[in-house]
Amino acid sequence: MRGSIAIEQHANKVYTRKMFEQFGENLFKGRAYQVEEIVKHIARHNDAEKCEKWRVVDYKVTMLDDGEWFECECGQFTHMGMVCCHALKVMGYVVVKEMLKRHILKRWTKDARDILPRHLAHFKRNQVVNKSFTCRSSTLYLHAMELVRLGDSSVMTYELVLGRSKDMIAEVITAS
Repeated sequence: MRGSIAIEQHANKVYTRKMFEQFGENLFKGRAYQVEEIVKHIARHNDAEKCEKWRVVDYKVTMLDDGEWFECECGQFTHMGMVCCHALKVMGYVVVKEMLKRHILKRWTKDARDILPRHLAHFKRNQVVNKSFTCRSSTLYLHAMELVRLGDSSVMTYELVLGRSKDMIAEVITAS
């Protein structure tokens, strides 16, 4: 962690590693802005006069629902689901200590695997590893590749592996 800001500590507990890195970058970028409180909060870049003429230096951040929601005109949250640096700067200005629940999208959290579709359900947390599809598939594949390597070493081993694998396939078909 870059600092010991309360909101950053909370984000570290909630977000995945990659999204926490993105959050940290946004928090760092937010240092370049000053907050002015008019009817809405305005995050203004510190070096606005040095920025290119085409660059937006003022962002209006609106606090809604008695501080339960922050909306910035840059639209980063709407676009990707991560709070922008401007809103983070205003959150720091009004002393928000934890990430607001409405700003935490499940897809970016450590618990995102709880909402997987049926065909990916074997990737969910708390699945027994030995019974998971990926573990069984990987184990069978490794053994099959070992048989291919051994069976390819000579004509005699080829015939042995091919004969036994045909017998095994027939036995598995009848068992299932």
